[in-house]
Amino acid sequence: MNDILIEKILQKQNQDGSWGDPLRFYTDKYKGTTWNLIYLAELNADPKDARIQAACEFILNRSYDPKSGGFSVYYSEQLSGGMPSRVIPCLTGNMVYALIRLGYLNDPRARKAIDWIVQYQRADDGEYVGMLPDKYKSHKACFGKHSCFMGVVKSLKALAEIPELKRSVEVNK
Repeated sequence: MNDILIEKILQKQNQDGSWGDPLRFYTDKYKGTTWNLIYLAELNADPKDARIQAACEFILNRSYDPKSGGFSVYYSEQLSGGMPSRVIPCLTGNMVYALIRLGYLNDPRARKAIDWIVQYQRADDGEYVGMLPDKYKSHKACFGKHSCFMGVVKSLKALAEIPELKRSVEVNK
């Protein structure tokens, strides 16, 4: 059954590895590229499939912020990657989870995204707000007085996907 669903999803994929409008990879809720990557990861799609790899590379080229390692809701043409000021925890957690499931655990970009979760994902209910970089402080829903529950849940889901023997001390904390 999963193979049929995977194939139906992949049939709607664009040539560049995206789904729908490439610029709306996240904001096209539940139909855009990020959402299809999550579905494919949940369905155990074959990481060796060239279409899966194209989708992963698409999102890494459009949403991933190479400086911080987080995933952004918007693409920055100027920076040729994810807009640093729009990196959010739930998207980062979801993309790390999907990338790990789709064969990217050892990719340096996925490793840096894992480090982003370890460094910036809060579960402190506001205790460490002052320690965040300024670029994240404006996201009150994600980094405000209360930690965003979706960011926490998705980040924990991503970290749990790392095989136990490959988890760093920081991930285990």
